[in-house]
Amino acid sequence: MQSDIVQDMSKNFGEKVTDFPFKNNWYELVTKRLIRYAADNNFDAVAIPKANPIMKRYKQDAMAVDNLNIKVIRHPRGSMFLDPKDGSTSLYPKDAKEPNLYRFVVNYKEGDKVQKSLVLDKDEIFESLDGYKVSNDIKNQINDVLANKGKFTADELTIDAPITKMIVGSGKGKVSLYNQVIPSFMKKYGKKWNAKVYDEELSMDMDDLKMLPVTVIQLTDEMKQSVQKDGQALFNIFGIGSGAAIGSNAILDSDRNNTISNLTEN
Repeated sequence: MQSDIVQDMSKNFGEKVTDFPFKNNWYELVTKRLIRYAADNNFDAVAIPKANPIMKRYKQDAMAVDNLNIKVIRHPRGSMFLDPKDGSTSLYPKDAKEPNLYRFVVNYKEGDKVQKSLVLDKDEIFESLDGYKVSNDIKNQINDVLANKGKFTADELTIDAPITKMIVGSGKGKVSLYNQVIPSFMKKYGKKWNAKVYDEELSMDMDDLKMLPVTVIQLTDEMKQSVQKDGQALFNIFGIGSGAAIGSNAILDSDRNNTISNLTEN
């Protein structure tokens, strides 16, 4: 399920390539095709991978973030410390210019899931906060820490910085498509049959992939019977069909001139 061919052809051939059919909603057609295949072959569910394994294939690192968990670690003058930045053990000199050395361990999270962790120094922390559009209140808390006004416990302080959810890094389109757009369509499309849609991890017997994160839609008996007996709206003769209402101009997957209508076999 890749639309990368469109991007690759556009990059290589430019304006010579006209718009593809289903350019913006091809995933709806493919998802319906998978559902029909599952119904025809008596499968109980359809699973579509999340973005992470697909991005890994292309060496991309995009992620969704809605919260920064910041642990501030303070090292006073004359103290020995294990530096989380490089793992070395060092002495912060008694005659150091600054009374304290600070390190910021930042967990970039989506919900409770830690997407990435970085160790930053005081010259790097504000650049990161600005990049994630963290509120001025959080920045003021960091400034208070650097001004020795922070309320530390055992030389550590944790600050939670909720942000408006955003997708960052390379491969952002894949995160949006596989983690948001496709699951949203599956929920909307399966609602009339009370089809359950949920996240799952499948065990994989592969050296470079032990667990595969997927979005699953469970096919109810009513859903199987409906897509086989009544068909699914693939598109309208005049415009793309939504599948929610099938009109006289809709092309169905039960029409014999569509390969999707043919019973599929394993």
